[in-house]
Amino acid sequence: MYLQKIDYKTRINTNLLDIIIKDVLTDTGESLLEAVDKMATDTITTKAGLLYDVAPEFAKTGITRNYMIVSLALCIAVYEIYQRIDDNDVPTKVIKNYDDAMEELERIAKGNSPLNLPPRPDDEAPGGGGNGDPVNTDYKGLRRIGTQPVRSHRN
Repeated sequence: MYLQKIDYKTRINTNLLDIIIKDVLTDTGESLLEAVDKMATDTITTKAGLLYDVAPEFAKTGITRNYMIVSLALCIAVYEIYQRIDDNDVPTKVIKNYDDAMEELERIAKGNSPLNLPPRPDDEAPGGGGNGDPVNTDYKGLRRIGTQPVRSHRN
C-alpha cells in the first residue's frame, strides 16, 4: 500500500478512523484501507499518468515518497472512507479537500500544474499524431498540450 495508516492522522482522528473501518472487508477480502488506497492510486495514475511516470512513485515507502502525491492520495482516500457513512455526517472539509484534489489532478493532466516526477518514458509525443516519436525524457519542466493553431507572422 502506498498510503500508510499513520498518514491518515493528518486528515482524520485515529479513533474515528478505527470506528469507520472496523471489521470491514471488501468482496475480494482486502481491508477498507487497502481498497481506498487502490482507488486513490488508480485515480492519480489515470490523471497524472497521462504526462508523468507515476509507477515508481507508488513503489516508494516512508519519507522517500512525494508528499504532494501523498496529500492528493489522502484527500481521495479519506473521501472514499467517508462514503460508508451518512451524507449529513461527512465533514464539509473532506468534500472540499476531495474537490480541490480532483481539480489539481485535472490541472496536472492538462499540463497546467507541474509535478516533480519524471515524464512518461517510451511514449508517443503528446499530440504527435501517433507517429511513434519518443518523449524527450530529459525534459523535467512543465509540459503544455494545447489546441491553439500555430501563429503566423503574416496577416
